[in-house]
Amino acid sequence: MDSYPRLPFDLASYTAATTASARRGDCFICSIVAGSLDGHLVLLRDDVSVAFLAKWPTLVGYALLAPIEHRTGVVGHFSEGEYVEYERQQYAALMHERGYLDIPDADQEALVRTIVRNLDGS
Repeated sequence: MDSYPRLPFDLASYTAATTASARRGDCFICSIVAGSLDGHLVLLRDDVSVAFLAKWPTLVGYALLAPIEHRTGVVGHFSEGEYVEYERQQYAALMHERGYLDIPDADQEALVRTIVRNLDGS
């Protein structure tokens, strides 16, 4: 894959949009599962979870894994050590201070095909 330019991430707008969404009771994971949210390419889905590429990736191939069933306190079931490691990984992947990668849709779609092909073992 090519090197991609970084674009500034508008944290204030993102925070306002996600706060408004939460107040309405909307869940972006549930919207992805339902197929009603654009901009997130699904890598894998089964009866338990869904994996998709991040809409504003800070790393090429940065993907999220979420349960299919709506959950509000998933990390509450982690031990303290597991939670600290999770938080550290999530913070590093979500660091938008340097912006996010401007990856063309065609490259993202090609990446999804490559990942899915490798997951299938073909």
